[in-house]
Amino acid sequence: MLPRWSYSLLFLAMAFALTTDATVQGQAGGKILATIRSIDPKDGKETSLDYEIKKESPAGIEVVTSTGLKTIPPNLILQVNYRNLPGVTIDQLNKLSIDEENDPGKAAKAYNALAAKASDRTKRFLEFRGAMAALKAVDQKTSTEFDNDADAVATQLAEIAQRYSTSWEVWPAYREAARLRLELGQFPAAAKLQGQLAAVSGLPPELRRDARFSEAAALLRAGKPKDAQAIVDTLRAETDFPRTGRHQQMATLISIAAKAPEPQQADGKPVKPAATIKALEEAIAQATDPEAKSLGYSLLGDLYLAHGFPRDAMWSYLWVDLVYPEGKDERLLAVRRLTTVFETLGEKERAEQFREKISQLR
Repeated sequence: MLPRWSYSLLFLAMAFALTTDATVQGQAGGKILATIRSIDPKDGKETSLDYEIKKESPAGIEVVTSTGLKTIPPNLILQVNYRNLPGVTIDQLNKLSIDEENDPGKAAKAYNALAAKASDRTKRFLEFRGAMAALKAVDQKTSTEFDNDADAVATQLAEIAQRYSTSWEVWPAYREAARLRLELGQFPAAAKLQGQLAAVSGLPPELRRDARFSEAAALLRAGKPKDAQAIVDTLRAETDFPRTGRHQQMATLISIAAKAPEPQQADGKPVKPAATIKALEEAIAQATDPEAKSLGYSLLGDLYLAHGFPRDAMWSYLWVDLVYPEGKDERLLAVRRLTTVFETLGEKERAEQFREKISQLR
């Protein structure tokens, strides 16, 4: 998954003077020019480069480089600043970007006001940036304020995703909308959003599978293990489904969790689902991908919690937070659940510590 969106004033000041590998800089008739901030897949480092854009689609942004065309996939794009948008000036965009740093809520309203008067590519850019500014504003809020406001932002992001389903913004808009639903505990809604994302035409196969596994995990948490297993079975039946690696390991973990028995009691006490616990622990140990391990420990924590063992759930969620944080949504969900676990255990100070940590991870 992507690092959460952030905005840099230094980046804004330098946006039009960067050394790049693009073939053109500045404004040019008929050309789409932009500074794209993204993650380099080779080393995981952030880059900010000027490009001429040839095509935008759910597969990402195709750009001109000194060696030819290349496509930056949507899951690696952090931010796009178009440099020759009709109807808005550089000064307007610079002011809005500064507001994003200091008062993202104010910036969201300003973006939306400009978008109402814009059209085509300019309108798409302004609406998307307005939604992302609103997301940043709600992510900065405390848990109670977040719960009150996140629903509206999730709805806004989903609408953006549906409106611009043929461009690269469809990926981050759907993913962030689903993440908000997960945090709110609205698991059926989160699953639906991931399913809609997976159905987008032109999405790269790897990202489509990512969306489907996120959908399956949300369905498990919604109490629909048969539906989650059906997704795994469908994916495994595909001829190009990988037989090793992250997705195969996730498929195994979800299948095990989907077969967990209903919570039971003996002599008035909860009973551990020992066979499922053992199978999950073995699958986690055999997994080599850190994101798969993150999912596995998160599902193990869910299993313990559902069967009445909050102390055991605590240790599983801590593994997600401290040892395998690569699954960013799983980590956020685990930390959020840790606040509930510590409340249940009567450890209010630790619950508050993890509650304060949530906004840092968004």
